[in-house]
Amino acid sequence: MRISGMSLNDYMQKNIFQPLGLNNISMFPHKEMQSHLASMHQRWRDGSIEVLDHPMGRALTQQTDEDKARYFNSGGAGCFAKPTEYVGKSCLW
Repeated sequence: MRISGMSLNDYMQKNIFQPLGLNNISMFPHKEMQSHLASMHQRWRDGSIEVLDHPMGRALTQQTDEDKARYFNSGGAGCFAKPTEYVGKSCLW
């Protein structure tokens, strides 16, 4: 951010994802992307299953540009995408 003046998400969108034609990958998934998000689950010793909060759940609630500007973009664990978008179209046969 210091060099480009952009957030990591904005930088990656402009310089990586858009040039590769990847349209559904973001650190802030839109509503359609969120509707396909898999939930995290925990099976307990008694066999019961509990739905857990998503580890990156806070990113799912950032709606305004101001919210997104205050949110830390994690380069190691921050993108949401379908597997085919995540690995890139050039990696698929």
